[in-house]
Amino acid sequence: MIHRFTTLNGIKREAKQLKQLMGITHSEALENIAKSDGYSNYKEARVKLRKSQLEYKITIRHAWLEEYGANKGGLVEASVFVSSPPSYFLNHRNRKGMRSHLRKVRNEEIYCFDVPTIGEDSAKQFTGEVIRSLQFSNITGLLPIASRSKYEKVGYRSPLWGDHSLMWEDPISGDIMLSEEPYPNELVEHGSEREEWARYHFYDVADCIWGSVYSEWTEMVMITSSASSIDLQKILKSLKLGAKPIYL
Repeated sequence: MIHRFTTLNGIKREAKQLKQLMGITHSEALENIAKSDGYSNYKEARVKLRKSQLEYKITIRHAWLEEYGANKGGLVEASVFVSSPPSYFLNHRNRKGMRSHLRKVRNEEIYCFDVPTIGEDSAKQFTGEVIRSLQFSNITGLLPIASRSKYEKVGYRSPLWGDHSLMWEDPISGDIMLSEEPYPNELVEHGSEREEWARYHFYDVADCIWGSVYSEWTEMVMITSSASSIDLQKILKSLKLGAKPIYL
């Protein structure tokens, strides 16, 4: 059977229009559009389209120097395959959300850091952070953003155990998920305070079993407003089925 849609984004765009037209939920719209294109449900469409579309390769390069002012150094390079064109993940807004200063190499899907890092380990850390952000976005459908107004929109108050904060936006609904990536001992120290803190601020929280965007030695805690359309349990299921995080 020939399907009308070749990408998940196509289904999501039409579902957004159907939702507004019919006054139904976003989930119902996704199901309706997927079935109209010959899939048994949206889950089947998502699995099949994602499996068939890991076709865009993005390479991240980061030069490093032995010390300030040195002529010696090297280059760290890592690549990842994603299901949408690189410009979808690495536009100016999303690069800012990753806190990275990336410059695109002309006529190639290669992105370089503007300023060399001192030491190979630092270059690996920053390169890996971008690579894992791309992986996380590709699996979950959420995109990194940096707008302070988004913090205000969800009334976010950073927890005592929080560290390495990032914001992720659902490009369809505009809802926000926040992630904190403290070192494990900080999470152990505060223990059940996380759940108490979430209830007090009307948030949902979940420990991410996939890994961490920041580093191999941190853990990710995902946070959404209780009123958000972002389902943390669905995010966890997607991450469980997705590619393992790339640590350099």
